[in-house]
Amino acid sequence: MMGPTIGLLGGGQLGQMLILAGLPLGLRFVVWDPDPGSPAGRLSTRHFCKPYDSKETLEEFTRNSDLVTYEFENIPYPLVAELEQKVSLPQGSSLLSICQHRIREKQTLQKLSIATAPFQSVASAGALEECLQQWQTPVLLKTCMGGYDGKGQRKVDKVADAEAAFQDLQGDQRELIAEGWLPFEREISVLVARSTTGEIHCFPVVENVHEAGILASSLVPARISADLNRKALNIATQIAQGLQLNGMLAIEMFVMPDGQLLVNELAPRPHNSGHYTQDGTNVCQFEQHLRAICGWPLREPKLHSPTVMLNLLGEHIPALQAWHAGLPAEAHLHWYGKAEARPGRKMAHLNLCAASLDEALEELEKWKLRSPPKGIYT
Repeated sequence: MMGPTIGLLGGGQLGQMLILAGLPLGLRFVVWDPDPGSPAGRLSTRHFCKPYDSKETLEEFTRNSDLVTYEFENIPYPLVAELEQKVSLPQGSSLLSICQHRIREKQTLQKLSIATAPFQSVASAGALEECLQQWQTPVLLKTCMGGYDGKGQRKVDKVADAEAAFQDLQGDQRELIAEGWLPFEREISVLVARSTTGEIHCFPVVENVHEAGILASSLVPARISADLNRKALNIATQIAQGLQLNGMLAIEMFVMPDGQLLVNELAPRPHNSGHYTQDGTNVCQFEQHLRAICGWPLREPKLHSPTVMLNLLGEHIPALQAWHAGLPAEAHLHWYGKAEARPGRKMAHLNLCAASLDEALEELEKWKLRSPPKGIYT
């Protein structure tokens, strides 16, 4: 017996991987994404290739969906709020509204007694100067909405640079947030799932390395103490309960030199740092998300192999093609099928499973696919 038809808002690689995880479960998918080359659209029963403000498409998409999920958070909030009134949308529009706006996100975390970096809404260059003087650190100036993969942010080191940074991000036209610069030791993330029935499970803690604001690699298990590991999982569970989460949530955290954990960002969906689960654990984040929004029993995640996930961007594709045929059996390539390989564009990822993280890192270093990300090889 076939399961429900899932309406996917957004049709990128996350949607593609949701479909690949859901088809064996008896689920069907329709996709709404304006991109005619949408990776998920190619796999769906039907691709609604229309702008997100199309009222006609909204009605038809609703009629063809038993329940709806979004696969990234840059979906227009009014669309999600309207859909929520017409069809089951377990993630809800409220969570999307929180995660779309950096100030709302941090204020929500504060209400849940979760520690974050110092932050302040910035409406003028003068307000940014005050943050620099008050915190006595460099400041990350960010757009409140729309930024991802390092876009929409500037590091401001001194008062003399405040005006230029404010104008560069068009602070007179859109809302900005200033965050105090944190000298963290490493970044980690936790993927947590909560079902519509209230069941909660966390995936193993991930250690992340970024290059130019884009996730380069994820290492599992994270190289942190047992105590920090326990704290990270407790924070994730606390947030999932506090938000009454339905589905997957990725929680990015900074590990500070004194052992404190500060939450950086939330992503209300499967996440790049959870791609390792496709090959390193007994259940992947995509299947878990689908189970959660359908109200099915979740699976308790178990790590069966230390794993390194490597993001492959447009500039890495020539090297990838050179050694693709020589990949060892423990290396699993996940190709997104995007037509154009542009620099900085996520084209694929590779999961390398091994007996230990050291073995996986040594193997990756041999391939010379990309320059070793700073901090990953120890």
